[in-house]
Amino acid sequence: MTCKECNAEISGNICQNCGYKNISKNKKIVIISIIAVVAIALIISLSFIFTKANENKNIKVCVAEAQAFSEMITKSKSNFNIIGTLYSSSTKTNHGYSWDEEYFTNYVTGLCLSEISKEKTSMQDIKIQYESIKDIEYSNDKIKEIKKQTENLYNAYQNMYDLLIEQNFTYKNYESKYTQVKNDFDMALELYNNVLEELNNK
Repeated sequence: MTCKECNAEISGNICQNCGYKNISKNKKIVIISIIAVVAIALIISLSFIFTKANENKNIKVCVAEAQAFSEMITKSKSNFNIIGTLYSSSTKTNHGYSWDEEYFTNYVTGLCLSEISKEKTSMQDIKIQYESIKDIEYSNDKIKEIKKQTENLYNAYQNMYDLLIEQNFTYKNYESKYTQVKNDFDMALELYNNVLEELNNK
């Protein structure tokens, strides 16, 4: 075999005379193909790693935001319980049955002025927190589930707020409405915290 560069006789791929690498066209194609395959595989691997890292980051952000949302709702639950219980106990007393509706609500709101003021102030913060979770982009089921449960809990919170703070009830239907709305709210918050606990344990 002769060198393609200097025509000297050679026994291997590299010419001992001029150092030229005598690689056949087919071998060059094979080498280039191998390099291309390796490069593509590397790009795919890096892309997957980047996507996974970004996904994990979004999950951590979403869980952190959701935990903050849960804490805010839990504080509201404490205030709701005080207001709701007082409304409920007032309707059950003999003295309470003699009140007209306006006096009944004014009596309770007067006693719970601090709790009601806190809820009116925190309502906007809760809405902002809810919107921030809604705006998180998701590409997996974990974030999708958090966003779904966040919406359910926020709706249950709004129902409690409308009932107790906006006084969306009548004297006669308060007890039945409060029982239903409170049950829905408590169940939504419990489910929400269970979902967060499962994600934190994984």
